[in-house]
Amino acid sequence: MTQNGIYLENLTVHKLKDLISETVAEQLQKLTPSPKEQTEYLTRAEVKKEIKISFPTLNEYTKKGILKGYRIGGRVLYKRAEVENSLKEIQTIKYRRI
Repeated sequence: MTQNGIYLENLTVHKLKDLISETVAEQLQKLTPSPKEQTEYLTRAEVKKEIKISFPTLNEYTKKGILKGYRIGGRVLYKRAEVENSLKEIQTIKYRRI
């Protein structure tokens, strides 16, 4: 391959098909989200159970904006990543580095 174009000399049909297949597969892989990129939603009951809080506390966290809820019809769902990111580490003096 050069900057001005592709030269197909000494290239068999089989090798050309393989080259095209590899290129198409690479491009499709870039466009297709990986399983980790797909968003996982949790119900209110799952969030309650996972972070060990009550429904009224979950309602307060949602109202205050600590957790962001997503409504679809009559259901409220939460993104797993956002629930996990809302948990904050507590810094204690005992283990603080000086």
